[in-house]
Amino acid sequence: MYYGPQGNKIHSFLLRQKKHHRYLATSTIIIAILSTWAIFLYQPLNSLIALEQQQAASLEEKQSNAAQTKMVALELEKKLNEHKKILTKYTHQNINKKDLLNFILHQAYQAGLLSSSCSRSLEKKDKKINTFNINCKFKGTLKQVQLFFEKLVASEYHIGCQNLTITSSANNKQLEISATFNYHVIN
Repeated sequence: MYYGPQGNKIHSFLLRQKKHHRYLATSTIIIAILSTWAIFLYQPLNSLIALEQQQAASLEEKQSNAAQTKMVALELEKKLNEHKKILTKYTHQNINKKDLLNFILHQAYQAGLLSSSCSRSLEKKDKKINTFNINCKFKGTLKQVQLFFEKLVASEYHIGCQNLTITSSANNKQLEISATFNYHVIN
């Protein structure tokens, strides 16, 4: 049997205990250390790891969404450029093929206005820009005039209106409209 130093009371107390009490005390201390480690170190570290993994997954999802958004934006930009080219080409071809005077007269007819006179002239400002001027005189009610201008605004053409004169007669509700419409074409 092992005999320890005489001055150490804890050591001498442990030596006097039975063998199974010493094993029980040792296993209790080991269990206490492992429990302390599990409660105070393992659980917080495990929850921190889970939180970090969740944040990493969230960042990966955001990154993939950003990449998809960027791809969609690039596709939309390509389509937008294609449509701009088509629209520009269509507008220039359409204005040359379709007479703007007929368009304005058709809109006036649909609004219920009566045309008293119309004339068209072409003005060249420089080599690249042509301006079509259309002088018109119409007769109709205020609602018809309003509908006519709403139809012009809603059309695909960018038509300007200059020298607009609206005259009302005293004896009836008819208005006389005199206007100059213009449209610019880039060659």
